Amino acid sequence: MFFKTPPEDFKYEVVTVTCIIEHDGKILLVKRVPGKVQENKWGVPGGKAAEKEDLKDALVREIVEETGIVLNPENLRPIGTAYVRYPEFDFTNHQFYVKVAARPEVELKLDEHSEYVWTTPPEAMKMDLILDQDQCFREYYGEM
Repeated sequence: MFFKTPPEDFKYEVVTVTCIIEHDGKILLVKRVPGKVQENKWGVPGGKAAEKEDLKDALVREIVEETGIVLNPENLRPIGTAYVRYPEFDFTNHQFYVKVAARPEVELKLDEHSEYVWTTPPEAMKMDLILDQDQCFREYYGEM
C-alpha cells in the first residue's frame, strides 16, 4: 500500500529513491530480474539510500549502478515522498523527476534488471508494474 503520510504503526525500515527519467514524452522503465523483490515487474529506476546519504547523491549513484546513466543532481526535482507498506516490510520512497534533452544510452546491470523500455506514461499504465508504481504515476501525471 502507498500512503502520502506515514500510518500510525509505520516502521521506517528502508529508505529508497526513485526517478522518473523523461525524454521526448517517454519515460524509462526497467524490468526486475527473477529472484528479486517484485520480480519480472516494470518500474522506474532507483534503489536504497545508505544511512545518512544525501537523497540526490543516492539517486545519482543508484541510477549509474542500474542503468549507466549519469544524472546531474542539480537537475533532479523532488516530486513527492511515499510511505509504502509491502507484506514483508515498510519503506519510505523519495521520488524525483528529471527531463533529459538527449535520450541517454542505457547499460543495464543484468543482476538487477533484464530489460528496459522508453514508453509514454499511458502506455506504462498497461504494463505489469511493480506494486504501487501506477499510483505514483497518477500522483505525478494525473489520471491517464
